[in-house]
Amino acid sequence: MAAYLHKPELLQRYLQLDQGGKIQAEYVWIDGDGGLRCKTTTVNKTVKDIGDLRIWDFDGSSTNQAPGHDSDVYLRPAAIFKDPFRGGDNILVLAETYNNDGTPNKTNYRHHAKKIMEQVTEIEPWFGLEQEYTLFDVDDKPYQWPKGGFPGPQGPYYCGVGTLFRSSSPNYVPSRLLPFNGTPPRIPSCPCPVFTEFDSLGCEILTIYRYRDWQGLCA
Repeated sequence: MAAYLHKPELLQRYLQLDQGGKIQAEYVWIDGDGGLRCKTTTVNKTVKDIGDLRIWDFDGSSTNQAPGHDSDVYLRPAAIFKDPFRGGDNILVLAETYNNDGTPNKTNYRHHAKKIMEQVTEIEPWFGLEQEYTLFDVDDKPYQWPKGGFPGPQGPYYCGVGTLFRSSSPNYVPSRLLPFNGTPPRIPSCPCPVFTEFDSLGCEILTIYRYRDWQGLCA
C-alpha cells in the first residue's frame, strides 16, 4: 500500500481567503453503526451559542439511521467547539439526531443520557475517562515503530521532552487539547461535568481521524 503524502500548503491558500464575515460550521454526528459523519454549512455571522445555529437534516438511509422511503433525519446542535482545521471563527458542531416525527433517532443515546442527568442536577455528577489510542502506519505497524524491531522500554518516552525522547506525534496533543475547552487527552486528573467531557470526546475523535489521514496513516 503506497503511503499517502499530505501537502498542507495546497489547502493553506484556501484557508487564508477572506470569508467575508461568514463562518463554516461543520456538523458532526454518530451514524447507525457507531461511526462519525459530518457535513458543513455556511453561517452568515459568528456563532456564540448553539441557539445561533439552525436545525439541519440529512439522508438517514445512507447512514443506517432511517429506511429509504422515510429517510429524513434532523440534526439538532448540542455543543460547539473551535475548528482546529479551518481556524478563525469556524466551528465544529456536535449534533443530536432526530426522526422527522420529532422523536430521537435510535442512535441518539445522548438524548436519553441527558434526561437521566437532569434528574440529578442537584448532585452535579462528574466523570473522568482515560483515552488511549494507537496510530498505525501504512505497513500496519504502530506509527514510528522501529522498522524490523521493537522500541526500548517506555520509561524514556513517557511524557518525554526533546527530539530524542519526545512522543512520536508531539504536535497532535495540542491539536486535541486547545479546541475542546482545555479538556486534556488523559482526563482522570481533571474530571468534568458529564456532557462537557462526552461532547468534547465526540469531536476529539474526529481530530484523530483527520490527523491520521493528514499523516498518511491507515488506522
